[in-house]
Amino acid sequence: MKLDARKRKTMAARRTLKILTLALTQLLQVKPFEKISVIDICEKALVPRATFYNYFDDKYDLLQYYWSTLREMLVPERKDTEPYRPERIVEIMGNILEYVQSQYEVCRVICEVNRSSYFLDSLHAYVAGLLEDGLKDVPVEEREYSVPVSLEGELLAGAIIRTGVWWLHHRNECELEALEVYLQQIVMDIMTSARRERRCRKGEVEI
Repeated sequence: MKLDARKRKTMAARRTLKILTLALTQLLQVKPFEKISVIDICEKALVPRATFYNYFDDKYDLLQYYWSTLREMLVPERKDTEPYRPERIVEIMGNILEYVQSQYEVCRVICEVNRSSYFLDSLHAYVAGLLEDGLKDVPVEEREYSVPVSLEGELLAGAIIRTGVWWLHHRNECELEALEVYLQQIVMDIMTSARRERRCRKGEVEI
């Protein structure tokens, strides 16, 4: 990515980035990501292609920036190597669900249009990587996992994303508060099942 997310941006740069991400958001509501071109994005944003390429290498680069902006909004910044324990992941999960509720129609349409698209695969990979970064810092004595951290991140990302997508299509059947409880149960099951298996092997609990 050409853009250094850590570097302070000028007001003009922030405005341009906002326009480009908004254009991508609008286009994702009418066509899958694979069919969106840089030309489409620039025409929608009324921005020259040369300006686009000042910030991004391609549309995939822009999508990664799109995820990073959501991360800044929804994921509290970690202090140094602060690990992602279950309560931390539940907090992140709650922030994501509240955002989805506040942007319900936009999220629903984007997920419907991009149901079998690179878009959701990219989201899964980004969330899994984010979780893995936090999970790997959990002390070994706390984890005792037989499941690799990378796999745990994949499982948690899949649970969070698929549950959110399910709710977008079944909101009338399930209140957000109930969904949060369901997802907490799923997350806790994933994060404790491996530890329970290890303890069972040691004879500390009954199978």
